[in-house]
Amino acid sequence: MELKDIYELFDRFESSSCRKMELDMNGAHLCLEKGEYNGGTVATSVPVRPASMEAAAKEIQNVAAPAATVTEASEETIAVRAPLVGTFYRAAGPNEEPFVKEGQKVHKGDVVGIIEAMKLMNEVTAPQDGIVDSIPAEDGKMVEYNQILITLK
Repeated sequence: MELKDIYELFDRFESSSCRKMELDMNGAHLCLEKGEYNGGTVATSVPVRPASMEAAAKEIQNVAAPAATVTEASEETIAVRAPLVGTFYRAAGPNEEPFVKEGQKVHKGDVVGIIEAMKLMNEVTAPQDGIVDSIPAEDGKMVEYNQILITLK
């Protein structure tokens, strides 16, 4: 099962009336369960149990974070969305300058933020040239898959 399949499965589960789902496949166990959390829905998962730590390290090295999903937010703006669930950071460190600010010009491939997931830092890059219109995602806060992080004009 590829990462895009897992995201599709998560989206279908989220929009369904099911409260809990478990899946065992190729030695991996995934458990999704809906529950109330500040008026929203929360999903939990049980980590994959590889045969050895070497196998786990190899799996992590072979999995790259997908590029940020881009969809039109309006006719004038493009939304850069979170490619995975994690903690969004606007800067490389607490005392560092943000990667981008509102009104700043960016080029395709420029880092516009990072998402920390499972102790790994995943860069989010600009999908095209543009000017940062807004940054709706809060620094240091959890973001959901496909949540708008930044909009470009």
